[in-house]
Amino acid sequence: MTDTQFDIIAAFVDGEHVSPDALKTALADADARDYFVDLLSLREASRQLDAVAAPIKITRPVRPWLRLAGAAAGLTAAIGVGYVAGNRTTLARGAGDVPATAETIIDLSTPAPLPPATRVIKLQNGVNWSDQAKGR
Repeated sequence: MTDTQFDIIAAFVDGEHVSPDALKTALADADARDYFVDLLSLREASRQLDAVAAPIKITRPVRPWLRLAGAAAGLTAAIGVGYVAGNRTTLARGAGDVPATAETIIDLSTPAPLPPATRVIKLQNGVNWSDQAKGR
């Protein structure tokens, strides 16, 4: 059996369009027929698992006007919060005493150098240090 025959049978089981002559040719082989039966059995077993695993939910459809009312309430709340926040920002600034822009100052001078080292640790391979990665 060739890979093409496997592909034709798998496509047929998946519901894709397959040439009837190609399917007949593929199913003429005994191994291909066994593969076809195995795919069908596997598909049926997965359907049974899905039916057992999926709990049955009884849901009521949400009325369209209720969704619309919820969206309108959310939009109204967002507009109200934005208005209050903008009004308080304007009141905190005063009537024109503080400019609406901010000035940023960037200091590009070099920072102070670090102090000299007070203690130097010397590492010697095999004495107080070993290279574990190289297996020494």
